[in-house]
Amino acid sequence: MATTPYAGLSDLGRKRARNDDRWGADAAQRLYMVADGVGSTSRGDLAAALVVELLPRYVAHHLAGADLRDAQAAERLGHALVEMCNDLYARSRTDPDLSSADTTVVAGVITDSRALIAHLGDSRAYLYRDGQVQRLTKDHTIVQAVLDAGEITAEQAAHHPTRSVVTRHVLMPPPAKPDVSALDLHPGDRILLSSDGLHGVIDDATLAAILTDHPDPADACRALTAVANQAGGPDNITAVVVNADRVPPLPVRDPVAAAPPQAGTPPLQPWRPRQRRGLTLLLLAFVVVLVAAAITGYLVWSRHYASQAPSGQTTTSSVQTATPPAGSAYPDLPHALSVDGYRQAM
Repeated sequence: MATTPYAGLSDLGRKRARNDDRWGADAAQRLYMVADGVGSTSRGDLAAALVVELLPRYVAHHLAGADLRDAQAAERLGHALVEMCNDLYARSRTDPDLSSADTTVVAGVITDSRALIAHLGDSRAYLYRDGQVQRLTKDHTIVQAVLDAGEITAEQAAHHPTRSVVTRHVLMPPPAKPDVSALDLHPGDRILLSSDGLHGVIDDATLAAILTDHPDPADACRALTAVANQAGGPDNITAVVVNADRVPPLPVRDPVAAAPPQAGTPPLQPWRPRQRRGLTLLLLAFVVVLVAAAITGYLVWSRHYASQAPSGQTTTSSVQTATPPAGSAYPDLPHALSVDGYRQAM
């Protein structure tokens, strides 16, 4: 019998010099995540680390107290992921470290009776039920698109040299486009989240057999990782296993404070991490002073110039207003991004 409701494990594998995978869990929100840094970027590890640190904030904003059986619940999880991605993309335009970073992500909000799943890229979610596994996500890859078009077979796709080239990812140009889904869970159901270093070398039948043999999530993660390494370990390996029937239900929502939008109400508005009020007021005052000074200077200059201009000649001018420093809209994100620095900032 399992002793814990969930566990996660990330392993370097046997061919990589650095682990760009990350996993995370926010037990209070029943949120579980796997992020796999994109190998073609130099800071995939940074992007993956930021995702598992930041996503819980956005999920808390959109799903706090929500009823997971609500028809909009999965869309709310999607909203959270989209806004995090778009904010990180905006930040990457001015931050050198983040400009060379990217990652996939799969996230699940899982209770004893319901699961919400959202993903970008080729990190996957599986449902284990009655001794078998079923994929809950479809890879966002070029090879998956070619497979869907019927141009290659599943066997060819599994060994295709570009099978890991993703078409959707966290730092894609906005808007990010995750797939979301929801499903009811039965007693004994388990959810597996994985990076492609795991499911890329272990077929579904083997995944099911390992989960059957290891009812404890921690044991299952260790066994999954060991088998992936035995298969060559060509990539970083990450697994999160959740025994859904052992996860407590979410607290009963406050029907006033946490009710989902009713029909006819405005759509959810983009949310940003809370800004520092003092800094915002200081920047606003600075802009007002600059604008006032510019207008005053213009009036003095125009009067002087008009007195010197020939009769009938018109003059034109433009007033340039100051703007806040780039990136100031995201004060909760560190200005010098690094994994260690970010964790200290948190």
